[in-house]
Amino acid sequence: MAARDGYLLELSKVSKRFGGLSALEGVSMGVGRGEVRGIIGPNGAGKTTLFNIITGELKPTQGKVFLEGEEVTGISPHLICRKGVGRTFQLTLIFPEMTVFDCVWAGANSQFKGLWRLFFSKVSPSDGASHSVMQIL
Repeated sequence: MAARDGYLLELSKVSKRFGGLSALEGVSMGVGRGEVRGIIGPNGAGKTTLFNIITGELKPTQGKVFLEGEEVTGISPHLICRKGVGRTFQLTLIFPEMTVFDCVWAGANSQFKGLWRLFFSKVSPSDGASHSVMQIL
């Protein structure tokens, strides 16, 4: 399906309330192919809430989220991840025995779950992914 208005990611009037607290109110934005966007604001401004809604960790109180023109509002995070949008968390001691390279490389293979990732990943450490990982580092 073609993206709405050419956007890969689009938010339309997204709001999120937690009881009486409005964390987001009427957020609309679009991100096109090749664009890089930053979300800035003070603590408590709703940045994490916005990303949690985009990735399916939270459902918006109102509004819609589209990926390449397909509405993904409120679907499971693993289904959104399969569409190419995932979320990482700032946990620094998940794999203490792994190198930084190994951790970044593992992230490139996140579509497979658990041990299956080791056997069926599309990316091997010996192909072009290694070059990409080194560029990131």
